[in-house]
Amino acid sequence: MRRPRRNHTAAFKANVALAALEGDNTLAELAEKFDVHGNQITQWETQLLEGAMGVFLTRQRSVRHNVRA
Repeated sequence: MRRPRRNHTAAFKANVALAALEGDNTLAELAEKFDVHGNQITQWETQLLEGAMGVFLTRQRSVRHNVRA
């Protein structure tokens, strides 16, 4: 029987993705430690990296808008 679907908080996802980026543990070790599938960790890691660029882009745009105002 399948396990019911779980919803993880954004903080949990970020914590797992950061642990994956550190590279101290293998994907299998992280999957066991956090009790999630390895593919899910890879997906969260990718989302974190893609979203990280947006943090800096948004900041630059907001600074430009404030200067013009």
